[in-house]
Amino acid sequence: MAGIYQDKSQPMSERVAAFNRLLNTFKPGTPVTLMDKYLPDSVADMDSRIAENQPYFQIHLNAPNGSDRWITVKGEFPETQIVAF
Repeated sequence: MAGIYQDKSQPMSERVAAFNRLLNTFKPGTPVTLMDKYLPDSVADMDSRIAENQPYFQIHLNAPNGSDRWITVKGEFPETQIVAF
């Protein structure tokens, strides 16, 4: 999946589908450090926002077609942060 969404020779629809499948593998409790292995800085642009009235924040991701995705994360330190939901 990670290879397909990054492969610019593949049709955009396949790249986006592979990207979405990859994101769906990051279930609640997945360490953010694992996400970092599959989402390079060009995808996870390090923009984040605090989820309103929640003890979470959201990390901005750029899909291959330029659309936005957000993953909700909890935890204070990068090495202990996990996907929340």
